[in-house]
Amino acid sequence: MDTNTSEPANAVGVSGMLTDNAIDSTEAQKGRGLNTAIQMVADKEAEPAIRAALVDIGIPEADMPAIITNARKLVFDAKRKHALKGMGIGALWLVGGLIITAAGYLMAGEGQSYFVTWGAVAFGGFRVVVNLFAYLGAKA
Repeated sequence: MDTNTSEPANAVGVSGMLTDNAIDSTEAQKGRGLNTAIQMVADKEAEPAIRAALVDIGIPEADMPAIITNARKLVFDAKRKHALKGMGIGALWLVGGLIITAAGYLMAGEGQSYFVTWGAVAFGGFRVVVNLFAYLGAKA
């Protein structure tokens, strides 16, 4: 068997594998760049600092605007989602407090006492208002 000859199919196969590995490596590098950009955007770092960090990772200058824009959008979406969840939890506390108060009032006879769950209502209202402002003021 002659070890110096190689079949063209093997050469193409190896070449294709090298190209696939290079693509995978580039995608992994962009993923690391996106994760870094997301963290820096969340920490309110300035864009020049984000660009410098991306250069350190080895991201090409041409890819940076897309990565930074994507990171800003992801952070913005996460902040709004978090605020919506907070408003929902606050609304549950508020409505639950009102329901318990209303049920106690309806079950109490004339002249009897009942619970006013003002703590739950106040806590829920506070969470709704705070998270509404967080939702409206979310920035990336």
